[in-house]
Formats: sequence, C-alpha cells, structure tokens
Amino acid sequence: PGDDYGVDGPVACQRTGIFRDGVEDMEYLYLAKELLGEDAANAYLARLVTDVVTFETDSAVLAEVRAELGDAIEAALGD
Repeated sequence: PGDDYGVDGPVACQRTGIFRDGVEDMEYLYLAKELLGEDAANAYLARLVTDVVTFETDSAVLAEVRAELGDAIEAALGD
C-alpha cells in the first residue's frame, strides 16, 4: 500500500519494475524471432547472454541492444 508514501493505492517496488523490463525484453525477442527470423533474434541475445550464469551486467550495453532491437523491429514493421 502507498499510504506511507502519500500515494492512494499500491506502489511498485524495484523488483516489480525489473520483472516488467524482463517481460518486455522477452516480448522484443519473440517479435524479433517472428519478424526478423530466429538467427537474428539469437544474434541479439548472444550479445547479452552466454549461458545461464554468464550474462552482460553493464546496463549501458543492455540499453544499447534494446534500442537496436527496437529499431530493427520497427523497421521490419515498416513504421
């Protein structure tokens, strides 16, 4: 509840925001697979994840890949 923070209703925590970002990333990857092909989607993913325990931790790199992926999806949609 947000009463302690002067908000009438629930307040999202950082964990909720991070979870939402992860869901959005998965949606981007599914769109990329559908619009650009599985190899292209995997190429973006490979820039961020090597295996289950090895992944990119630099938020600037993550933001860069997200932006590039978004641009590629937008271009594939013709917008």
